[in-house]
Amino acid sequence: MQCAAPSFRVGRCGVVAASANSGNGRPRLRRVAEAPWANLAAFALGASIAASALGLGRPGPPQPTPQPAIVTAGEHATGLCHWTLVTSDETRRGSDDAVEAPKRLTRAELSARFGLPARDARLLLGAPGPALLLPRQRAVLLRLRPSLRAVIGATEAWLPVPDGDLFAAALRRHLRDHAGHQSAFELCVLDVALELEVAAQAKETGVLETAARQAVARLLAKPAAASLDAVRRLKGDLGAALGAASGLEAELARLLDDDSDLRALQVSAPVVSRQEGDADVQQAEDLLETYRSEAAGLVARLRAADEAAQDAEACVAASQDAQRNAVLRVSLCFSAAAFTERLWGATARALAGRRATPTGVPGENG
Repeated sequence: MQCAAPSFRVGRCGVVAASANSGNGRPRLRRVAEAPWANLAAFALGASIAASALGLGRPGPPQPTPQPAIVTAGEHATGLCHWTLVTSDETRRGSDDAVEAPKRLTRAELSARFGLPARDARLLLGAPGPALLLPRQRAVLLRLRPSLRAVIGATEAWLPVPDGDLFAAALRRHLRDHAGHQSAFELCVLDVALELEVAAQAKETGVLETAARQAVARLLAKPAAASLDAVRRLKGDLGAALGAASGLEAELARLLDDDSDLRALQVSAPVVSRQEGDADVQQAEDLLETYRSEAAGLVARLRAADEAAQDAEACVAASQDAQRNAVLRVSLCFSAAAFTERLWGATARALAGRRATPTGVPGENG
């Protein structure tokens, strides 16, 4: 036997439930709530019925409690404990092969893996600085910009995550495209890193050169305080870019000036061969010399733009000084004329006063 679902209505005296029919065919009414809480009771009752119909009141499966992230002492100290590993095996992989997940490596583990002193890890993972290429016995430390940092070994390169993601992708692509070439792995990594750095600096140089030409033209066409401030701000940007390009050129020139550093760059060569000088350093020398000359060209372009901005600023400053001097001379002339006029006026008033004053008073008997 099926029972009809009860219906509810709200009356003046409260909520009334009609459950079952009485003997005379009329529904039996039962008051379930009293006024003045009729509206509240009706709302609660309706919500309860809707929840039971939708199954919202049933307990669901237990949810796992989220675990807080565990931060180790090394990760807290460096903030860069996740690394992307790129190996020389990339030459045998296809473009569709899965890329390994980033690996956790603390600063101490990194130093122990390559036999590096602690100061080298601080230089690599510390605050950004000028371009740095440090050859060591088992690795080469590379620091060009935050997105171009790596520890390069004989068959593997460790790049920080997420700054080195683009670097890692470019390096994998380069290794796959040049799989048939007999270049040392560390030189391939240096080639990709220096190419990315020089390309980024060249792009910045082009943008700054265009901005410098426009700012100088506006300043010389119509000298104004806003145009002068724009040129001064641009000089700061030019100085920063010039410092980066000069630092890269100086670092590459330092390595080129010392054959032992060129030999030390080839960490994949046997240690005895590197110490005796039998290793072929011509490839490393050609590589560094190519990018040194490109960095020198960028330095020349940035210096020319900076000098143009300085000359325009000096020209406008001299023009403004000349205008100030001219205004000052005119002001002095007007001041001297006004002073002379006041002096003559005072002299004339004094003489007129003396002529108006009687020389004597006639006596009564005269």
